[in-house]
Amino acid sequence: MFFKVLTVISFLLAIELATDIGDLKRILRSIEKNDLERAWELIDKSLAEHPSNPGVKWIASHLTAVDSLPNYNLDSARDLVNEALRDFDLMDEDYLLDFEELGFTRDTILTTAKNIETATYFKFVDRNTVQGMNQFLLIYPNSYHKVETLKKRDSLAYLDAKRVNNWQELKNYMSEYPDSEYLDSATYNYELLLYRAKTS
Repeated sequence: MFFKVLTVISFLLAIELATDIGDLKRILRSIEKNDLERAWELIDKSLAEHPSNPGVKWIASHLTAVDSLPNYNLDSARDLVNEALRDFDLMDEDYLLDFEELGFTRDTILTTAKNIETATYFKFVDRNTVQGMNQFLLIYPNSYHKVETLKKRDSLAYLDAKRVNNWQELKNYMSEYPDSEYLDSATYNYELLLYRAKTS
């Protein structure tokens, strides 16, 4: 009896795997034909029927990260690629081998995740605001862009404080960004403006 149950489960898993791989192949063919509308129909259908298919989620994340395509949305792309990675890590060894035959590996997902992170970084850098830099750091606290983001944020915040041209703003800057490379300059300007305020 146990052997029969095991055989039925193995058979059902094989059907599920074939369906997942088949879905992925059909979506890739639609993309190759530049039929993105059909590709999205297949993605939606596949995710409704097989919500843990990492290959389909990876394709969807990739397509939502392209700013020239109609479904562009970096937040969705990030969510989808993270789900793809999670689902990939939970996959059975048989699934992994079949997906790898298509050239789809964990590294494929990680590369897409890194590209989405970089696109998000440039989106926030283009805003050129302290708030934008802080938002990026909230989304990607361990980003490989962290050092340059902190540097740019501190620079923008310092320029904003300096532009106001009063000692209170510089004091706020120094307390909010105590590790800033602009701290010495901020301290100098703070002391100068405080002295002028007290002596005028």
